[in-house]
Amino acid sequence: MGPERKVRIVTDSTARITPEEIDRYGIGVARLNINVNKDKKFFETFKDDFTTDPKDFVKKLGDNSLDIKTSSPTPGEFLSIYEQSKDRPILTMLMSSKLSKGTYEAAGSAKEYGGYNNVEIINTENVCLLRRQVVNAAILAEQGKSIRQIINQFEYSKKRSVLYVALDKLDQLKKSGRVSGVQEIAAKILGKKLILEVRNDKAEKYETTQGIDKAVELMENITLSLKPTEICIFHGGDERFKEMAINLTEDMRQRTDNKINVSYDYAGRLLTTHTGAQVIAIGAFTEDQIPEKVIYKAK
Repeated sequence: MGPERKVRIVTDSTARITPEEIDRYGIGVARLNINVNKDKKFFETFKDDFTTDPKDFVKKLGDNSLDIKTSSPTPGEFLSIYEQSKDRPILTMLMSSKLSKGTYEAAGSAKEYGGYNNVEIINTENVCLLRRQVVNAAILAEQGKSIRQIINQFEYSKKRSVLYVALDKLDQLKKSGRVSGVQEIAAKILGKKLILEVRNDKAEKYETTQGIDKAVELMENITLSLKPTEICIFHGGDERFKEMAINLTEDMRQRTDNKINVSYDYAGRLLTTHTGAQVIAIGAFTEDQIPEKVIYKAK
């Protein structure tokens, strides 16, 4: 028997894996569906896909006559990917199960139906940081690491990652039933901006502030206090928030003396379906394990 073939990494489209990364690492991507109803009637359905220009989707989000929801990939999409690599170990890394239980069920159904004992499925407990986690796993796979070695590295980094999300408007969030308890919080903070802390499969209120600029400033200071080794900034596609993300990226590069990688990107359709386009987030991978409760004290 020859040496075991390299692990193939599979994920869902919320990871926003680029075509270049798919070609470079052979990552399999099962795409979610975006479902649009107009005036309570079916309007259109299209596949979630990597896009650098979210203007059309932002326009849809701003149209009050449209009701936009996401749905999970079909088991058939996962089956197609698994069939391509049935002679290789496959690690399937999916977004937070709290955001899309159906995606896990689809992947699990495909594994069971096809009898793919070579497939392992894990919950990354995240959404925006999924891209970095998946690419890191793909790099380890290229180096010949086993599924267990890749998962161990992922578990190590998961304890050292966090995402802070600042919402300018709560309209889309109120439509969503996916984030437990947040709607009740939102109802109590009228006029304030909500900051969510996302990690460990939870999205919970961290703080509220007077104004989005104050929210961004607080998120920036919290992130830098955690000794980050990498920072990822996300925007919801709204032009003002994109410009805010660009400026924040430059500011954080200066504050870290350009010693760590600070990048910015569009957050993707799944997140903005639930938050709206006027959102900005800061994700970080940190040097030390993040404490259960992060407390920031201004200097």
